[in-house]
Amino acid sequence: MWHILTSSVKGRSHRRSGAPLQDRTYVLEQEGVIAAALADGAGSAAKSQEGAEAAVRATCDFLCRNFEILYHAETPLALRRAVLTQARDAVE
Repeated sequence: MWHILTSSVKGRSHRRSGAPLQDRTYVLEQEGVIAAALADGAGSAAKSQEGAEAAVRATCDFLCRNFEILYHAETPLALRRAVLTQARDAVE
């Protein structure tokens, strides 16, 4: 049994300016797979926290649903491209 804990801390400049915490972490356990993702929100973008949230959720969902296929990816680059494409598509 795994116990999973994530944490994020708002930086000093964001605390001073009242900007929201834009970083996100997410963990999903599904179909016997545990996937974890983290995203550093793009501070200069409007609603970057929402983009970061969409990216980590889409990434974990994709990893859990496609674990067997990804596990047998031809190269690490092919695996990385597949995961990054899912995250990018979730944000756009």
